[in-house]
Amino acid sequence: MAVWFAITFSLFECSQMLVDTVAHFREQLDGKPLPASGWDAGKKMPHAGS
Repeated sequence: MAVWFAITFSLFECSQMLVDTVAHFREQLDGKPLPASGWDAGKKMPHAGS
């Protein structure tokens, strides 16, 4: 069970990094900032216990 959680959490973190990377490049292309995703605003995410 703990291993499954660790793998799932790692995949979630990787997906957040990917989303942030895409958002970063889109911001550079569009020239306007986009809302922060879970990677930067993790304290606001439901899974963070808030």
